[in-house]
Amino acid sequence: MDSYDEIKKVLSLIDKKDISVYKGDIDEIGLINKETVSEGVRIIIDEALKKDERPIYIACLGAIIDMAHAILLCPDIANKISLLFGLAEEIIQLVDGNII
Repeated sequence: MDSYDEIKKVLSLIDKKDISVYKGDIDEIGLINKETVSEGVRIIIDEALKKDERPIYIACLGAIIDMAHAILLCPDIANKISLLFGLAEEIIQLVDGNII
């Protein structure tokens, strides 16, 4: 089971089906291709560039290749994002901003 499927499973178990989950990069960090952008990378950049003062929280399971790729493509977004590693109901209850 990949990270995408694992996150969908966890969200289902804690009855949080309203949170979006996106497919990410499949390459290793050293193989990031600026020409090929995954759904996860694109949504990170798009959400960070919105004119919204609320913080953006990104829940990650496993490697943070999508974050690295998004920041490489658009360095200005780095200060607008907070990462959450792992995923638990307590984290979701704690966050009062955007979860992508």
